[in-house]
Amino acid sequence: MQDARRGPLRVARWTGLEPATPGVTGRYSNRLSYHRALTRRDRRPGVGGVIGALRGRVKRAAAADLAAAPRGAMMAGGRGLGRAPGTEAAMLERLGTPGHETISTPDAEVLALLGRIAAAEPDPVFYEIGVGVGATTLPAARILDNRGRIVLFSREKDVRELAADLAALGFRNVDAAWGSPGATYSGYHFELARGFLAGALPPFDLAFLDGGHVFHLDAGAAAILKELCKPGGHILFDDYHWSLARSPTMNPAARPQTAKDYDARQIEAAQVEMVCRAIMDTDPRFRLERLAGSTAVYRRVAP
Repeated sequence: MQDARRGPLRVARWTGLEPATPGVTGRYSNRLSYHRALTRRDRRPGVGGVIGALRGRVKRAAAADLAAAPRGAMMAGGRGLGRAPGTEAAMLERLGTPGHETISTPDAEVLALLGRIAAAEPDPVFYEIGVGVGATTLPAARILDNRGRIVLFSREKDVRELAADLAALGFRNVDAAWGSPGATYSGYHFELARGFLAGALPPFDLAFLDGGHVFHLDAGAAAILKELCKPGGHILFDDYHWSLARSPTMNPAARPQTAKDYDARQIEAAQVEMVCRAIMDTDPRFRLERLAGSTAVYRRVAP
């Protein structure tokens, strides 16, 4: 999970409960959870059972995959897939562990849509912007079953760890070349632009943007994602209604630094919704198909 409270601000320790960026920088935002990190009362009503069942299936699948990993892939002491003793724990091993419970839930909307795409397309391309601990990435890899390509955007360290875990489980279709360095203003928005301008990123069938949840990061990312989306493809925006003011750990009362990083309007605004309304809804090539809880589902309907 990416946490904007790390780095020079040195405020508000990471709780594992927030998806959104507190800082103004890609360094902080690009380490956010991105995966269902809001408390349940902030999430979609009526689907708790579905989400819970999916979480259980993913955790069981992860455990089965880890158990089936080649001998030697799991190092002594649970240090991680393919890692030497003393190195940091692997990403997938964190699923469901203390401090990671709220980011261990896969995104049901993403997986359902990816399943339909995989049934119709021989080689689907899936972008995940913000990897958390791999809760959505692992079942996505299982759905694609080494077909197509999974392109990951998050902090370099997280992307490398998750890609190594998936490789140890036999998934060879993961592109880990687009992680962001730890510099203050690095971030997935810049990596997307760099890859697009270089012609190095493939057009995608489905992109899941569960990133910083602030306009200065996600507006640029959305603008580039639109150009990389195949006709008929989808872009999903997570946490459509989230705001800094509603956040239990990022509101100014809980974290005074927020009031210095953002003005009162930014704190109150649902910035993902702003991105969607300013960048997506004004583009006739895209149509909002549905708002599934806090996930906005857009489809490219014109070339």
